[in-house]
Amino acid sequence: TLDPLATGVLVCGVGSGTKSLQKYLVGSKAYRAEITLGYQTTTLDDDPTGSVVDRQSFAHVTEMRTIHEVLQQFTGTIQQIPPVFSALKRDG
Repeated sequence: TLDPLATGVLVCGVGSGTKSLQKYLVGSKAYRAEITLGYQTTTLDDDPTGSVVDRQSFAHVTEMRTIHEVLQQFTGTIQQIPPVFSALKRDG
């Protein structure tokens, strides 16, 4: 990953070693999530360089069932959309 706030392992292959990468990439991925409700930042995430631009009540989210229902949208095979703010540096 190019995200400086992310953790994990990035598997890279060099030269003829790239042909062997598939055997290291089998298996499933698992993600752990931490949710903080009630604010929006300039970076649209919890990046410490962002500033809080909006705060909203989240009193209507009172049941864990509601949170679990929303999290189901992020379970299984999904198409990931790159964030507006990315660690990718282009042209310098």
